[in-house]
Amino acid sequence: MKRLNIIFISLLAMVCTVLSCSDDSVEDKDIQKIDPVGQLEVYKTSREKEILVKFIRTNYVKDIQIEIAYRNTESGENGEWTTIVLNGDNYKYGGNYLLQVPTEGTYEVAITLIGANELRSESKSQLASTFEYVKTSMFDCAHSMMTCVIKYYYHKGPRTCWQTYYPKEQGYWDGDAVVWGQGGGLSAFVALREASVDTEQEEYYRSLEDDMFKGIQHFWVTDHGRTAYSVYPDSGNDRFYDDNVWIGLDMAKWYAISKDVRYLNQAKEVSCVNFTISGTKVQKTCILRHIVK
Repeated sequence: MKRLNIIFISLLAMVCTVLSCSDDSVEDKDIQKIDPVGQLEVYKTSREKEILVKFIRTNYVKDIQIEIAYRNTESGENGEWTTIVLNGDNYKYGGNYLLQVPTEGTYEVAITLIGANELRSESKSQLASTFEYVKTSMFDCAHSMMTCVIKYYYHKGPRTCWQTYYPKEQGYWDGDAVVWGQGGGLSAFVALREASVDTEQEEYYRSLEDDMFKGIQHFWVTDHGRTAYSVYPDSGNDRFYDDNVWIGLDMAKWYAISKDVRYLNQAKEVSCVNFTISGTKVQKTCILRHIVK
């Protein structure tokens, strides 16, 4: 009987030890619960296909891994997640991470802490859209530049024409540009006039046509029995074939855009009737027939 009591007491002691160990294991598991990150913020950067992930850890636990997962929201809730795992020891109190994504768009970014025993914290997530360049059309860029050039260089002197310098400089010819400068300004204007067709800016360029035409016509000078665009609007100045040809081409193009016959007439005067054709051996062929229909 005494021996049975000893055996019973031994078994009871073993059961108590097992229960005690089991309780200790549960307590350890509770202690190892991983807290989520305390704060998560995601932003677009100034570069395409890049998102800045900023997070703060509430406490540091050794041997923690940091999982950053992301998915494009255009794929819906069933979209596939892509994951990146960071060494938590390099982000003891949190930090910044530049996330490279495959395409532009809006992304859901989630961050989870993972323990050595694969225990996972609660995930936190936020949405962020990637940076997208404003795709300004070439016309918008040209229009912006042209309006600035007109503001600073046009219609500033006694004549309605292009100026040579800004700020304006006094001196010979009152600071007006010579004919090749005038022709360059006319070419730019005609190009923008054509590009503006069917845009919000068409009326703006149409409203400038009279001034632009009057400006170049200051240089339409008769001297030694021939009328042409002169280097400067006064007698005794040179007239060059190349300057006149370029202006004539712009006049022809201007007519094709606006159907204003005064531009066509001027193109004919330059190219066929008076000046340019006189410098060629071909007297009966008008090059305008290949330009203006």
